[in-house]
Amino acid sequence: MNQDKKIGLVEAKNSVNNDLDGIVAGTTNICRLCADSGHLSFRGYSVADLVSQGSFEETAHLLLYKKLPNASELNQFIQRLCSARHLPVQVRQIIERLPIEAHPMDVLRTAVSAMGCIEPELDDDEALRIGERLIASIPAIVAYWYHFHHMHRRVDTFSEESKNARYFLSLLQEQSPSPHHAMLIDRVLTLYSEHEFNASTFAARIAAATKSDIYASVVSAISTLSGSLHGGANEAAMSVIEQFDSPEQVEERMSLYIEDDGSVPGFGHNIYRHGDPRIHYIKKHIDAAAINESSRRLLSIAQAIEMYMRERHQVYANLDFYAAVAFKVAGVPNTLFTPMFVMSRIAGWTAHVIEQRELNQKLRPIANYTGPQDTLYVPIAERQ
Repeated sequence: MNQDKKIGLVEAKNSVNNDLDGIVAGTTNICRLCADSGHLSFRGYSVADLVSQGSFEETAHLLLYKKLPNASELNQFIQRLCSARHLPVQVRQIIERLPIEAHPMDVLRTAVSAMGCIEPELDDDEALRIGERLIASIPAIVAYWYHFHHMHRRVDTFSEESKNARYFLSLLQEQSPSPHHAMLIDRVLTLYSEHEFNASTFAARIAAATKSDIYASVVSAISTLSGSLHGGANEAAMSVIEQFDSPEQVEERMSLYIEDDGSVPGFGHNIYRHGDPRIHYIKKHIDAAAINESSRRLLSIAQAIEMYMRERHQVYANLDFYAAVAFKVAGVPNTLFTPMFVMSRIAGWTAHVIEQRELNQKLRPIANYTGPQDTLYVPIAERQ
């Protein structure tokens, strides 16, 4: 190790940030976010434009192939996704043997790991193909598990439906979704598809940096995303919203649901201190999709909670909060909220795995030791 690196280690150990908040941990050309302005872009394209004018499939292609597709490229991409929705018989058998009590995130983790055994990555050049395979098959895994364990029947996961949002809703609900619901979920998938060095993406990059295969990187990411402070926040947020029967109850009872540390699932963000700009891109679509009385009531309660938290505690809603509302309005069961996050973020994870491999650098931070020192070893016969 050269002298400059030694000096850098000393300086690093004198400056510790246990939550890594604000620490620049690497470089990327995939996603740029600006906390002050709220600007978010993927590969240089404004997310506002991708959400309002594009689709999840266009965004996934952009993340994987570093360019927006033309009409022919998009059609070929969609055809490859459609042909990759089948599940290997071994994966279906594993899903069927898992207990009904298993959380769908655990099911996803297990199924993706199994696919790594059945369809292994034999060369780094296969990462894009496997990324496409996972984008196509993860919705199928979730829907197959749900139908087998909750509806007691097997479903055929093959479909020529061009949009992943419509495909999943159709497979889950066994009927064509309304245009408003399909568009709403497409918008959420686009927004969730990438978000720089968040916890699950960083976990995927750490695994990729050790030259693990892409399945290991994705399993690392899924495991990290399952935590309630990351992807699980949308499911937790809905559990709070559903405690109220009307917006009027929020003012009276909200304090009962604020945790000891003052936090509420779906509120606050490490980057966006003054509000998550992503929620503005889906609010109008939620309003358009909330067409029945229960959906309208749910949305009004969510809006009341958002106002309460902003005015009473100066804490702002993040994407997880309104994504939960979007999923519920579209008829998705609560336990599938976080798996839907995976359906989207798999595109970003794949892009980051490939980028980390191209850097060819192992990630190895250092720690400040805070435990006891120079402790005397006592033979076992003499210990108290």
